Amino acid sequence: MRAPAVVGLAVLLGAAWTSCGVSSARHPSKAGETSAPPGDPCRSWWGCTVWGQCSSQGNLCRALSDEDCAASKSCKRFGACVARGGLCVPAAETPAGCRALGACQLAGRCAVVAGACVPTSDEHCQQSRFCRKGGSCSLVDGRCVFGVQNDADCRRAPAADTPPPCASQGRCVARRGECVATSDSDCAASEDCREHGLCVRSGDRCIADRPVHCRRSAGCLRAAMCTLQHGACYATNADCAQTVDCRKRGLGCRAPEGACDLPRARFEF
Repeated sequence: MRAPAVVGLAVLLGAAWTSCGVSSARHPSKAGETSAPPGDPCRSWWGCTVWGQCSSQGNLCRALSDEDCAASKSCKRFGACVARGGLCVPAAETPAGCRALGACQLAGRCAVVAGACVPTSDEHCQQSRFCRKGGSCSLVDGRCVFGVQNDADCRRAPAADTPPPCASQGRCVARRGECVATSDSDCAASEDCREHGLCVRSGDRCIADRPVHCRRSAGCLRAAMCTLQHGACYATNADCAQTVDCRKRGLGCRAPEGACDLPRARFEF
């Protein structure tokens, strides 16, 4: 669960516990419970330590001071460090608040300028969820611009765990904010050609257009995906029948959806 969702759950649980578990907070000296320390009885309740709800208000234990919130576990874990309406909530005025509210993870708005969450570096943009979905992003005039701006973006990894579109898929040219394939040579040099037989350009993408592309691919060796169908390589019943699993064990001999029905890391021939 990501931080924003957890914070929302934290707020809901905190509200529920303050209304439903108030007897333990306001009466800590009942049988089986430890005596309350001097001062507000809510300070002896676990909701004070966890949610910062350390102050009595009517029949409830509430979070009424930023200091209590800042000392709570919800501040350290979720950035809920400011008291608002009796609960500890994230403060957008701090970097921790920007992260807790999801502004950082979603849109790269990880820094605080004039009390607002904003991006201040390409790194802020590149680590965002929108960046990963859009394929590339950069900081332009104080905001993250998603989508590729030039051919160099297509050759650059949009995130640490995402390979460049050019090297992985042969999409090396920027057009209308996205990377596209424009030559057979780019397709032939791509990882998709080696792994999946997608070695020839068709339109703005790479496809397989000859049976040899599939037979020479790593996907044929590892998963029996050796047959050309509609511009891609798939496994057929005949392909699966040649695997060791099928010949020796009678397993994975059919390809009901273009792949042998026994998932394995590697097939042997």
